[in-house]
Amino acid sequence: MKKLLILSIMILTAVGFMSCGDDDDNAPALGANVQVTVKNLVGTIQPNTTVYLYKDTEVDSSTKSADADKHVVTDQNGVATFSLNFTELNLFESKTTLSFAVFYEVGGVEFIAPGTTSVTVKRNDEKKLNLIIPI
Repeated sequence: MKKLLILSIMILTAVGFMSCGDDDDNAPALGANVQVTVKNLVGTIQPNTTVYLYKDTEVDSSTKSADADKHVVTDQNGVATFSLNFTELNLFESKTTLSFAVFYEVGGVEFIAPGTTSVTVKRNDEKKLNLIIPI
C-alpha cells in the first residue's frame, strides 16, 4: 500500500513537471505561426508598428485595438510574428480565421488604418502575409 502511494505521488509529480515548461514562442504542436509584414503604400517596411490580431472577428471601422485577442510589435524588418498555441485557435474546428489590423491616433482619437487583412489557418500552419497601410 505504501509503495502504491509513493508510486502515485511520483507519477503525479512527473506529470506536473512535464506540463510545466516555457511558453513556446515557436508555437505549433497543433498551433500555428503567422508572420505579418507591414509596409506603407510605397513599399517601405514599418518597424516598431503594433499589429493587432482578432480571432473569428471581422475587422471594420468600429473595431477597437483594446478588443484584440493578441498584439505584436514589428521588428526592424517590419515583421510581426504571431506564434499561436493550440488554445489560441478554435478548439473544435480544424481552422481559424484571423484578422490583422494596425491603428493610428489623430488628436487622441483612435482610427483603424485601411488595409486590414485576414487569413484562415489550420493547425500546424505557417503563413506569411503582407499588411499595406497608407502611412
